[in-house]
Amino acid sequence: MVCPIYCSDYSSALPALQETRLVTGLRSWLNAFAAAQKLITNGRARRLLLTGETIGTAEALAWGLVDLVAPHHELDEAVERMARPILGAGPQAIRLQKSLILDWEELATAAAVQRGIECFVSAFDTDEPARMAGAMVAELQARRRSRG
Repeated sequence: MVCPIYCSDYSSALPALQETRLVTGLRSWLNAFAAAQKLITNGRARRLLLTGETIGTAEALAWGLVDLVAPHHELDEAVERMARPILGAGPQAIRLQKSLILDWEELATAAAVQRGIECFVSAFDTDEPARMAGAMVAELQARRRSRG
């Protein structure tokens, strides 16, 4: 499963890498360390992995380890705002995009482009594109009517 969005509040910092140390919350930052070398430069990943250094959220944001930083009391709202477009998209489209993200990390450019074309074509194996487009057209028409 791909989860490309990492969020943090201002008061948090990335913990030192110790096998027993977990951040309070739903998941361990250990997963982030496993992906660190794909998210940041090898030098920075090695620095964190070897030294166990703790970095703050501002540095984590600057490095690309988190996508969003918000005050603790605004974090849920900020995450919901970021997740809203994903949740509003078609489930099949999201599955295909997540698959492409993983493939694109491993494939050469030409193969990645071909894989993207294949996924686009396969999206039309279901009625999801037509349903989603129909809903979008209906929403736009409703907005126009409400404006008078």
